[in-house]
Amino acid sequence: MERAQREDEMSDIERLECGVYLVESEMYLASSQLQTALHKLEGEIRGMADDVHRLLCESGRIPGEKKAFDILARIRETVTGLDLAPATELAESVASLKGEIEGYERQLAALREESTPREERSLRVVA
Repeated sequence: MERAQREDEMSDIERLECGVYLVESEMYLASSQLQTALHKLEGEIRGMADDVHRLLCESGRIPGEKKAFDILARIRETVTGLDLAPATELAESVASLKGEIEGYERQLAALREESTPREERSLRVVA
């Protein structure tokens, strides 16, 4: 059966449920990629923290101000080298996809409410 013919035979509810499924799949993939990107950033920051600790605690008789300049330089180097754009874009994508899913779910709720017989809705309100 051709796709167009199958889509014509789908109800509005089925079409919206399919949309939710597809968007959820995309959102889960983006969420996974976001977690990977955040772990990468965490690793870079952890590496910087380890270097700072070594400079601060294990650098022997180096004067305090020299340690401070070395530590600040290492922090500056790490911070300016962090590429936050991929994680930011993925976070925005996940948020957008969640909004899209919520929109589908609102439409589904409205369609289901419309398709529920009036007597059944009245009983639900009373109960």
